[in-house]
Order: sequence, then structure tokens, then C-alpha cells
Amino acid sequence: MKYNENFLKRVREQYPPGTRIRLTEMKDPYAPVPPGTEGEVNFVDDAAQIHMKWSNGRTLALIPGEDSFTIIPQPLQTLKLYMPLTVMEYERDKWGSMEEYPTELGQRTVLSYHDQILAAIFKERRSEETER
Repeated sequence: MKYNENFLKRVREQYPPGTRIRLTEMKDPYAPVPPGTEGEVNFVDDAAQIHMKWSNGRTLALIPGEDSFTIIPQPLQTLKLYMPLTVMEYERDKWGSMEEYPTELGQRTVLSYHDQILAAIFKERRSEETER
């Protein structure tokens, strides 16, 4: 079955590789994975099937809407930031190379970069960090 791109995008965002899943029920009449089995998402294909690496060694895919399963939440971690926060800037010389010694930016200067810093943190975060 072919799904529209918006649905596929939503499924891929909801179940990125590495997501842990616990199976409740599989409706495969031939060789289902037993209920309660846990596994890790490998990838989501163009038919919106969630390909899994199950803890019992199987690799059978889940079909959203047919099979019942739940996401196993990742344990939350504490992120500690210590103040005062210092920001060092490495400038480029006239040849485009990075200078050897950085310049420490003042608090007001760093504050002007607030949006760029948050955007960079958001861009570089990992899937397991989304709940922080």
C-alpha cells in the first residue's frame, strides 16, 4: 500500500531508528513475534512498515494500525549547567585558518547570539534528547 508523503514523514519522525518498542499483539497469522517482546526500530520503509530488530533475534516489521505496540520511554537524564558560562570565540586569520588563541566574549555579546545558540542546540540534538 502506498501512503502519502506527509503520513510517511510523520511515521518516520515518530519512530526514528533506535526507538525502543514493546509488542502488545502482532496479527501475523504465519509467524508472529510473541507479545511482550521488546525491540529497536531499524528503519521505516515506503509502505510505512516499521522494521525492527527484536530481542529474540527476529527482524519482522510492525504494521501501524494492524499490530499493537508501545514505545518504551528513554530514561530522563539531568543536564547540569554551571555558571558563569564562558564563551570563547576563535576568529579566522587573513588566510582563513583558525587563530591559535581564542577571545572570551562578554555576557552582553553572548546574549546577542541567544537565538543562534538555541538553534544550534536544537539542530544538533539526538533523538533520545527530545524529552529534555
